[in-house]
Amino acid sequence: LGLIAFLASLKPVAHLFKRRSEAATPAIIRHPVLTAVMGSMFWAGWLYRFRYAMVPETFYDALEYHLGLPNLYLLSHRIIAVPENSFSGIPSLPSMLYGWTLAWDQWGISASMLHCSFVIWIGAALLGLSRRLGRPEAGLYACAIFALTPVVAAESFRTSVGLEWALLQLLCFTGFLAIFDYDKNSPERKNWVILCGTFLGLTMATKYPAWLLPIAFIPALFLKFDGTRSDSSATISPRDAGLLFTVALLWLCPWVIKNIAFYGNPIYPFFHERFSPGAVYMPDWKQVNAAGTNPFHVLFSLDGLKGYGLNLWGFLKSRILNESSGPLYFLLAPFSLLVRLPPKTRLWAWLCLGSWVPLSLLSTLSRYFIPHLAAFALLLSLVIVEIRPARVRTIFLCIISAALAVTGVLWLLIDVPQRVKQNVFSGRLSYSQFLGHTAISYPTPVFAGIEYINANTPQDAK
Repeated sequence: LGLIAFLASLKPVAHLFKRRSEAATPAIIRHPVLTAVMGSMFWAGWLYRFRYAMVPETFYDALEYHLGLPNLYLLSHRIIAVPENSFSGIPSLPSMLYGWTLAWDQWGISASMLHCSFVIWIGAALLGLSRRLGRPEAGLYACAIFALTPVVAAESFRTSVGLEWALLQLLCFTGFLAIFDYDKNSPERKNWVILCGTFLGLTMATKYPAWLLPIAFIPALFLKFDGTRSDSSATISPRDAGLLFTVALLWLCPWVIKNIAFYGNPIYPFFHERFSPGAVYMPDWKQVNAAGTNPFHVLFSLDGLKGYGLNLWGFLKSRILNESSGPLYFLLAPFSLLVRLPPKTRLWAWLCLGSWVPLSLLSTLSRYFIPHLAAFALLLSLVIVEIRPARVRTIFLCIISAALAVTGVLWLLIDVPQRVKQNVFSGRLSYSQFLGHTAISYPTPVFAGIEYINANTPQDAK
């Protein structure tokens, strides 16, 4: 099914490289110095953290399932049922990519480097999106804002799925915006609908929370760019919507089929006691969902509404800097009152809100929101470039540049536990010494015992 969907998507992919009907937006840089400063901060932050990606992984989530499961599949020469690992039923397209790298690198360093490189690909997507939205300068600001967000910085060198989800979601939104560049019933519009559905399905194949993403498109199904209800070709027709979601489901269904075949539960491990009450192994899915919230409690109780507000505040002022989004995203509310956004930027704002709100009702874990922070970083940048007069815009850009610099310095100051990785990167510590005696994020004291067993076990028993 995946191969069929891939082959079907080749034709619309070619349209990415065709000149679209609108004239290309010239790359006018109105603040060259500030733009250069932000670009330098983006690259400096990424290069500093990339060293950490060149060290064996110690992140528990990666060891248990992001790398652990594909490594088990490699050892078994096929995908197998692992009911005792509750995460084995969760869709994880990035883990399959990591599995390819584990075929030649059992330390997981290649996978970590691949994951870290997605910051660059996200930056490229933001630059492309800013041009499509007619504000090319905003893309450079968005790159710096996103990459220097503390929770993104901390996640960039830990092998996980947030960055991959972010890139696929941005590509999905790119395809969605492109749909409106073509006339109703035109073949180009159909191709973009298929491409958007492809990236939507791939996004949903990264993690269960990404299954909420189709909700983000609901406002756009009923609104024109000027915010009025219309049934004209400026909206997405029911036929286009049906094609988009059908293509997305084609890409997602292999994961559902795998879960049904292995566990008899399409959403394993969740609600497994209802799907397979007589199962030999019953996963503790409530522990997997420990950071989850009840949306009905949030919406229909005072305590829930209060907790929701505190959770939003927690993104700004987390007790751990590595779990904070920083203050910049909260500038969206006051800044939006100062400007009148162009039609496509308003559509982008709807996509941002439509993707953020459903997840915010179900989870409080800040790193789950990394994909949405990428979209919001671009929205904030699009709002900033619309501020008039130019002198006021320049002042705000200076403030944001200073805030990013301060955030970067603070991250370096609290980065003490990770600095031992510099010794591994420079060769002063071997992999065995690092893994056997170093605790970063999660301790790994059993590594020395594993090495001893491997060294003293008969070859045919290993």
